[in-house]
Formats: sequence, structure tokens, C-alpha cells
Amino acid sequence: MIGLGRLVMAGTVQCAAQRVPQRVPQRVRQRVSKRWLRRGLTLMGCVAWSSAIIACGDGRQPATDAAADSATTIAASSRIRSDSTQSYATCDTTSFTAFWQGFRAAVQSKEITAVRALVSDTFAVRGTLDSDAWVRVGENEFARQWSALLAQDPGLRIEPETLRDYVARADILPAQAVDPSQTTARIADLVFQCADGRWRLSRAYASE
Repeated sequence: MIGLGRLVMAGTVQCAAQRVPQRVPQRVRQRVSKRWLRRGLTLMGCVAWSSAIIACGDGRQPATDAAADSATTIAASSRIRSDSTQSYATCDTTSFTAFWQGFRAAVQSKEITAVRALVSDTFAVRGTLDSDAWVRVGENEFARQWSALLAQDPGLRIEPETLRDYVARADILPAQAVDPSQTTARIADLVFQCADGRWRLSRAYASE
């Protein structure tokens, strides 16, 4: 951009010098040259402004905004990783409430690795019937199975709603989400268990 401006400036001054005959008095020549110089500065400003508009039209984000978004993403990912390793003094409603907020953040981030860090290694799913058997979900199958769970309707509203949408709006724990043993909790189709002060998603009910 600076190089283009200098090129325009040099061309303008040279053009001004060529347009003023040599026989014209020096004072008049200087006055005419200054007028052409002002035109050159105006043209250089127009070129810079047009380039800025083109950059915006291309959808390129200013460097400062891009850096801010990057910092926000890194901070969110760090917070999720911190929640995944969090161990509480006891297994109770208070500790599950704290865990649930971290779990919701992981789900809303749409980062499968962040969610997987909050899931038990023995995670299993089954149908809604009591006669359905629990089926353990392997590491290679987790992403597909988790996507299907988030897309299903937990059936907690009259109007259709996905499990992902429910988790996003459930910032307050449902009544009696944590059972009397204080080591198991259920929210919608998700079952959580706590051991040694650490909560994990352990099971889920699949509608299909």
C-alpha cells in the first residue's frame, strides 16, 4: 500500500512538472505544482480507501479482531480441559452442579475431544426399554454415537427439541437430578456417575 502511494505521488509530481512550460515564471510553476501535488495526495487517499473496502468485501477480518477471537477460543478450551480434570472433595449435588456447567460448555463448544474427556471409559448406551441390553461404545464409535444422541429428542417438551438444545438451555439442574446416593445423576437421556469426587458421563439412552 505504501509503495503504491509513493508511485502515485511520484507520477503526479512528474506530470505537474511536464504540464508547466519552462518559460512560465518560477513562482507560477511552484503554485501549479502544489495544486497537482494536492491532487496526487487525494488520489493516494482514494486508492487506500478502495483497498480497505475491497479487503472488507473479501471477508478478511482485521488482525486485532482475529487475535481477540483466537484468544477467546484458547481460553474456552483451557477452561473445558480444566473442568475435565476437576476432582471434588465429595460426590454430591454441589459438585455435580459445578461439573454440569463444564459439561454444558464442552457440548456447546462442539469439540468432540472436550466432551470425550468428560465421559467414562466404560460409556455404554441402550434403548428405552428395560429389556434392552447395555452396549459399550468403543473409542472409534464414540463420535458417531454422540452425534446421534445429541440429535434425538429427549421428549421433555411438547414441541420437538434436540438433546443438544436441551443441554444448552438447562443452566439450572432439574429437580432431583442427583439421586439420594449422591453418586448418580440423570438429566434427560444422560446418566452420570461419581467416583472419588470425579463425575463422568457413564450411560445414555438412545431412542433409535
